[in-house]
Amino acid sequence: MVHKKDSETWISLSDSIAIIKGKGFGGRTPETLRTWCRKYKIGRKIGGIWYVNRAQLKTFIRVGSDSYITLSDKQKEGEEI
Repeated sequence: MVHKKDSETWISLSDSIAIIKGKGFGGRTPETLRTWCRKYKIGRKIGGIWYVNRAQLKTFIRVGSDSYITLSDKQKEGEEI
């Protein structure tokens, strides 16, 4: 399921898990993904259902959690990435 808001694409947990498996990170559970959403701010809960920002998820997978925190901090401060 896809939900568009503010010109960003938000996808369901099940679609997110499919992306994770496709990138070689199989074995992750919905609870792991919900934790990532809360901790790394890559998702949000809308009407009791979690949605994940597709672009942020792909970036998170590509750079890893430690680097993603650094990228997120730079984006908040308005620095060039």
